[in-house]
Amino acid sequence: MRKSLLSVFIGTFSFLPALAQEVSVEPSIENLARGYNSAYRLTIPHATLADAEREWKAFLKLHNAKVKGSRGQITGEDAVLHAIGKDTMQIYSALSQENDAAVVKVAVQDRTDFISRSGSPDKSKQLELLLHRFGVETAKKSLATRIETAEKDLLTARRDHERLIKTNERLSATNESLKKQIEQNENSISENLGKAESLQGELESRESELKALREKQNDLN
Repeated sequence: MRKSLLSVFIGTFSFLPALAQEVSVEPSIENLARGYNSAYRLTIPHATLADAEREWKAFLKLHNAKVKGSRGQITGEDAVLHAIGKDTMQIYSALSQENDAAVVKVAVQDRTDFISRSGSPDKSKQLELLLHRFGVETAKKSLATRIETAEKDLLTARRDHERLIKTNERLSATNESLKKQIEQNENSISENLGKAESLQGELESRESELKALREKQNDLN
């Protein structure tokens, strides 16, 4: 078991560099903040929508945002992204599940403008790095949770398998014992039949003897 779990963890950690490459942040135009605005599309592989939403809310709160909304539509009011600046910003987001990946669409309003590569390249670069880092950490956590669940399921399956094997071994031993008992019973039946046939003549003789004695008793009366 230890060897199996170790191989799982080794496989997981060796996979993380590839994981970082798969997380993507792309500029886009999204229907966020009551209209179509400059935004970013963050794709987080191997993450569920529930995982992404939980981690995204925590991310917003970590940056002092007042978090509102649910069911995939989340707003972070007055957030402070220190990597970008000290001013408060409004963060609008929509989350969804696409196959084996969670997708977070994010529009960040800095004063009156939305951050974009063309309008504010320096801030856009920092925001993309921030989103990418968030995506990698979320993917790691989601995978760790899935691995833990898979390990528990595997352990349960192994225990069930061992239980079934032991049950079959016990039943097989019981069957062998029953076979021997059946064989002994059949031998006893055969012996008893032979004895019964031998006693049949003795029974007839004793019945005749008893009948004769009763007849003599009747003659005395």
